[in-house]
Amino acid sequence: MTVDNKITFAEYFLDKIKNAQNREDFLPNLSAFLSETKSIADYLLEDYNLKFRLGISLKQTLTAKTFKEKACDKTNLDALKFISLLQT
Repeated sequence: MTVDNKITFAEYFLDKIKNAQNREDFLPNLSAFLSETKSIADYLLEDYNLKFRLGISLKQTLTAKTFKEKACDKTNLDALKFISLLQT
């Protein structure tokens, strides 16, 4: 799955929220929308882990902290710039 997929899914659930006629339609779609939007940052981290060739494996927990640490270890200025933008 890609970041674009996650954004598309989030847009789908946002549209469902906008068109909800009652609470039963609104709440599950709100939950799905929040879940999809929250996961976008995780997918961005993985995409840029690959793009910048940081080498963080799928066995490791990929967080902004681990991304930044690996970028520092490799002195990857582009990766450091990316993570600083993501954290603001």
